[in-house]
Amino acid sequence: MQSLLETFCLLDGSVLNVAYHEARVKQSLELAFPIALMVNNILREAARLGATSGRWRASITYSSHGIERIQIVPYIAPRIETLLLTPIAENFYCKKWANRDRLNSFKSPLPPGVEPLFTLLEQPTDTTFTNIIVERHNTLYTPESTLLAGTKRQKLLAERTVQPIPMIATDLYAFEWIHLINAMLNPGEVVLHTSAVRA
Repeated sequence: MQSLLETFCLLDGSVLNVAYHEARVKQSLELAFPIALMVNNILREAARLGATSGRWRASITYSSHGIERIQIVPYIAPRIETLLLTPIAENFYCKKWANRDRLNSFKSPLPPGVEPLFTLLEQPTDTTFTNIIVERHNTLYTPESTLLAGTKRQKLLAERTVQPIPMIATDLYAFEWIHLINAMLNPGEVVLHTSAVRA
């Protein structure tokens, strides 16, 4: 089996949303995995690095054989100015694979600040590193279709902060704003007007 990747938000010495990460790891491996092992390793490495205050990205590469690598780095939200609608023929990232070469093959030819927004069967899904939320009249929605079931998206759905809706790509322009979300990003942190979506 290919190696998998799980990215946690480490905020002021605490690992966030552990239950949602546990659910995804279990689904990815198709077996139970001691998530406490991941969390304890993150906290041990954070203490060694002095990463006990502020927001840090903790990435763990793993497989059914166990943890392979841990990396903890300070987190700075990216600057995204344009979303480029990018059709794909299949969902090649239904699991959070550690090998991101295929994602990078879409991203690397683009200029800085331009991010692919993948469409599958004309439905908007994800960027190379986030799920999306759309906003209209201060109400938040998320497309029913995704490539990867993001942990932040799952949390927001469980809390009923966002509503899932069926969409095709052209429906995006009926909304006002697009929020990019992932384990590190909350709604409102990286937000683009829908006029920033290009075909």
